Amino acid sequence: MSSTQTTQGPISLRRIFALGMAAILAVVIIFAVFMSFEKIDADEILVVQSPFEGTLTWYITAGVKPQWFGKVTTYKKRASSSRNSF
Repeated sequence: MSSTQTTQGPISLRRIFALGMAAILAVVIIFAVFMSFEKIDADEILVVQSPFEGTLTWYITAGVKPQWFGKVTTYKKRASSSRNSF
């Protein structure tokens, strides 16, 4: 065996490092996907404050809405009734 060749196990240190970095990247991507969207119920109002500009976006219809890492506040809708008093 020459002096430049080394005997290593089945998994090299470079491969372990690459797998570790890939696992960290996968966790970051999964986290980013779940932080990008918010589900709103029919009885809720969703307000999203943009993290960069601070603008407020209101959503009043049910479904999945974009969040894009902004601050989310939900409010319950109130029942309203208009009664005419005579």
